[in-house]
Amino acid sequence: MHCVVCTEEMTSVYDKDTFYCHSCQLLSNTFVLPEVGFEENTGVELERHAEGFSELRKSNAKQIFGLLKKHGAASGASLCDIGCAYGDFVALARDEGYDAMGIETQSYFAEVGVKRGLPIRKGFFP
Repeated sequence: MHCVVCTEEMTSVYDKDTFYCHSCQLLSNTFVLPEVGFEENTGVELERHAEGFSELRKSNAKQIFGLLKKHGAASGASLCDIGCAYGDFVALARDEGYDAMGIETQSYFAEVGVKRGLPIRKGFFP
């Protein structure tokens, strides 16, 4: 297995599903959970879910951008939102000038973000 960060060969550690990269020190697991049917399992309508947290996400994003700038990650820095859902943070980060992209495991959420024109990859981080 090759490291998704630096592409070097990874070593199996602990068990057959856990790998370590000696080059960049990434610890990764290949165990994959089955995709969850969101509406079927929560009873929440997807559109209401997307809208319901919009203001909270914006408020949280502003705080995160403030911290990033305080610690030297100014506009133009690259960001990756892991578990980005609809891509709200990705969109807000791009509006702030960051080079942002997202990774989302749930197909529906990733597809909504992609339809919004956001750079979102469906899958798992490492």
